[in-house]
Amino acid sequence: MRTLVSIESRRDQGMNVRLQRLGVAVGVVFAVLAARLWYLQIIRGSDYAAMADRNHLRVVPVTAPRGRILDREGREIARNRLSFTLSVLPEAVPNAPQQLFPELARLLRVPEAKLQEAWESAARRYSFEPVRLVRDMKLDQLIAIEEHRASLPGVFVEEEPVRDYPLGATAAHVLGHVGLIGMEDLKRLSDEGYRGSDIIGLAGIERYYERDLRGTGGYRQIEVDALGRYRRLVGEQPPVPGHDLKLTLDLELQQKTENALIDGIQKAEERRLDDPKLRSGKSVTAGAVVVLDPRTGAVLAMASFPAYDPGRLLPWEPDRAAYLSYLNRDEASPFLNRATMGTYAPGSAFKVVTGVAALEERKFGLNERWYADGLGPYGKKDWMVSQKLVPGWLTLVSGFEWSSNDFFWELGHRVGVDALAEWARRFGLGQPTGIDLPGDRPGLVPDRQWKKQRYRNQPAWAQQWYEAETLDMAIGQGFLEVTPLQMAVVYMAVANNGIAYRPHLVQSIKRPDGTFVRTVTPSVLLQVQASPSTWKAVREGLKAVVNGPHGTAKDKMKDVPVPVAGKTGTAQVGDGESQPHAWFAAIAPADDPQVVVVVVVEHGGSGSGAAAPIAEDVLKAYFQEYPPRSPASATATASRQESG
Repeated sequence: MRTLVSIESRRDQGMNVRLQRLGVAVGVVFAVLAARLWYLQIIRGSDYAAMADRNHLRVVPVTAPRGRILDREGREIARNRLSFTLSVLPEAVPNAPQQLFPELARLLRVPEAKLQEAWESAARRYSFEPVRLVRDMKLDQLIAIEEHRASLPGVFVEEEPVRDYPLGATAAHVLGHVGLIGMEDLKRLSDEGYRGSDIIGLAGIERYYERDLRGTGGYRQIEVDALGRYRRLVGEQPPVPGHDLKLTLDLELQQKTENALIDGIQKAEERRLDDPKLRSGKSVTAGAVVVLDPRTGAVLAMASFPAYDPGRLLPWEPDRAAYLSYLNRDEASPFLNRATMGTYAPGSAFKVVTGVAALEERKFGLNERWYADGLGPYGKKDWMVSQKLVPGWLTLVSGFEWSSNDFFWELGHRVGVDALAEWARRFGLGQPTGIDLPGDRPGLVPDRQWKKQRYRNQPAWAQQWYEAETLDMAIGQGFLEVTPLQMAVVYMAVANNGIAYRPHLVQSIKRPDGTFVRTVTPSVLLQVQASPSTWKAVREGLKAVVNGPHGTAKDKMKDVPVPVAGKTGTAQVGDGESQPHAWFAAIAPADDPQVVVVVVVEHGGSGSGAAAPIAEDVLKAYFQEYPPRSPASATATASRQESG
C-alpha cells in the first residue's frame, strides 16, 4: 500500500515539475512577444507608421507651367493653357499594358497601340514615377474615366499646363518646340528634378533657355486604396511657373518678313519655270532673312523657309506622327534654321571683306584705279563678258558699283589667301556668332593649312593651294562658307566702323511676379581695326551699288523711304545645272545705319532679281513701323528698347 502511495506521490511531483517548466516556457514566450511588441511599437513605431503611410499615400509630381515667350512689345508668341492628363502609377499596376490598356482604349476611344507607345516612350527611371498616357484629354474622355475610376487601379487624372503656340508657324525656328524628354536628357538632368514623361525644350529658344522656362515643379499627395485606386487628395505643394522671356523680335515685322520671303521665293520659282533653260535645275523652295539693329545686335526678325508649326509637334496632338513624317520627308528640310545653320558661299556679298583687306594691307589705294576688261587669269571670265560690258578703269567705289569680279580678283591676288583669310576671321567668319540659339554654325574660312589637312589622304597636288582658289575666295566663291547671320554681323561691322555686337534674341527675363531676373545689355562681339577712310570708302561703294548708274541693285530700293547701301551676291553652286544662290545685304539709312537686312534665296538666280526685292519689302515694313529719326534720338530709342 505504501508502495502505491509512493508511486502516486512521485507521479504528482513529476507533473508539477513539467507544469512549472511549461509555465516558464510560456512566460518566456510572452516575455519575448512583449519585448518584440515594445520594440515594434516604441522603438520602430514611427518607421512602420511611415511605411504604412507609404502603402496608401502616393506623391505625384506636378509640372510647373512653362514661362511665356513674348515679343519686344509684350505680345504672346508661346503660352500655356490648362488641360487634363491621364496618368498611371506603374508600381500599382506592374502589368498595365495587359491589365489596363484594353479597357482604357475602349473608354477613351483611342487605339491601344497609342497607349502602348506612350508607355514605352516614357523615359522613367523608377516605378513610382507616374506615366502620363494621354495628355490634353477631351471632355468626353474625362467623363468616361471619372465614371469608371473604381475599376481602374493606379489610374488618376491630373490638371496639367500644356504648351500653346497661338501663331502657328510664325517665328517657328526662333521659338523651336517642346516634346517628351529622352533618356539621354533624363540622365543628364535628373539631378535637376527632371522625371520621365516630363516635357522639355527640343529646339530654338525653348531649348536654349530650358532652365529659365521650366520653372519649379510641385507635388500632390494622394491617398489610394489597396488596389492602387485613387481615393482623395491629402496635400499639395503648388508649382512655381517658369520665367517669362521677352524677345527682341518685333512680331509685326517678323510676320511681314516671313511673308516677304515666301512671296519672293514663289516669284523666283515662277521665273525659273518660265525659262526653258532653267526648268531642269533645282526648284526655288528655300531661303532666309535676318534683320538686326546694328546699334545693339538685337535681332528684330529672323525668318527661315520652309518652316513648320510647332503646335502640331506637341506630344498630345493626334496627327503628330503623320505631320512629323511629312516634315522628315520634305527634301527642303523644314527643321533647318537657315539663318543660323544654313551654310552657303556668299558670292559678291563677301567683297566688303576683300575691299577692307586690300585697303588696310596697303595693296590698293583709295584713289587708285585699275582697268577691268572682264578677262581674268587662268581663263576666268567675269559675268559681264556675256553681256558685252567692259567697266574699264575702276576705283574701289566703282568696283563695288559694277560688282566687277575682274576687279576683285586683282585685289585678292594682291592680298593673298593668308591675309584674306585672316581678315575674314576678324569679321567673325569661321566661328559661331554667339547668338542665344542652339545650332549656331561656324561656317568655313579656308586657307593653305586647312586644304592640306582636308585633303591629307589625297595626292600632294590635291593638297596644294592654288592662286585660282584665292581669286575664287576674293569674290565669295570656292570653299568659303557662311551663314546669313554671319553676313549680318559682317555688315553690322561695316555700318559701325568695325564694331559688331553679339546678336541676341532675348531682351529680358522676368519672374512670374514681374521682377527682373536679368536684362540683356549689348556686348561687343568683335572690333575690326581699320581706318575711318577705309570704312567710308566701303560704305560709299555699297551706296553706289544701289544708287549708282551702273549699280547691280539700281532701282531695287526705290520704294524705301531712306537711302540704302547694299550689296548683291550671286553664288554659283556645284552641279552646274541649278541657278546660283541669290544674296542681298543692306544697311539703312546709308549714312545713319539703324537696321541691317541680309537675304539669301537658295537657287534664286541673281541677287538683284531674287534677294533684293525681298530686302526692299522688309525695309519698307521696318520704316513704316520705325520712321527714321535723327542719330541722337535713334540711339536713345534703341537703348530704351533694349532696357525694356
